[in-house]
Order: sequence, then structure tokens, then C-alpha cells
Amino acid sequence: MTNDAAKLVSDSLLGTDFKTVMLGSEGYTIKPPTIKIICRGLAYWSKMNFNLDIQNKADAIAQIPRSYKEMLKGLCVFIIGDVKFWKYKTYRLSRKLEKCTPKEINEAIVIAINLIGSDDFFLCARSCSSVTKIVAKPK
Repeated sequence: MTNDAAKLVSDSLLGTDFKTVMLGSEGYTIKPPTIKIICRGLAYWSKMNFNLDIQNKADAIAQIPRSYKEMLKGLCVFIIGDVKFWKYKTYRLSRKLEKCTPKEINEAIVIAINLIGSDDFFLCARSCSSVTKIVAKPK
């Protein structure tokens, strides 16, 4: 545990706590997202209307046109980060990334999800919940 914390701190101080993804012929940097960025990205991903229970490959492929735009916009939020005019920049980058292969998009999304670091968030939420139960016990 101590080594993990030391690595996180040193990576943060040295500026090496990011990942670079190749999309098309360009490299994009994804930094560990803040809660604000996570909420923005997940807001786009929650709009995806994709039925995973489909057994027929043709039916699954038919769902792609209505889902890929939101998928790309969510990924672009993680790439762009917290900047001015983020909606406009997200839209522009998502239009650019429409030419990327599904494999490239998948690899980038996996990297973005791994950078979220949900363990820290849920540990913090659990601690806050414990404190509130100590102060005011629910009946």
C-alpha cells in the first residue's frame, strides 16, 4: 500500500500520471479525470441505447449508428479534460475520431476507464457515509 501511494505521488509530481492513446494517426493524452470530467463523460455514455442481449450479429450491428456518437463524445470528454468550451471541443474531436477503427476506440476507452480510479472514490464515499452514521444514527 505504501509503495502504491508513493508511486501515485511521484507520478503526479513528475507529471507522468497520464496515458497516451493512438487514435487514427495521432496521439492523444488522457489525464486522470476529476469527478467533474467523470460525470461529463458518463453523461454521454448513459445516453447510449445499446441492447446487449441480442443474439443476432446483424441486429447488433444495426445498433451501432445510434450509439457510436455518444460513445465517441464520452471518450472525447476524457481526452479534452476541463477546458473552456469543452462541449464545442468535444464535438469537434468526436467528428475527427469518427474515422478511427473500433479497436482503437476500444483501447482508448479501456485506458480512460482505468484512469478513473474508482477505488479511491468509493473509499472516500464509504468514509463519508461512516462519519454521517456516527453523527446521526439512522433509525
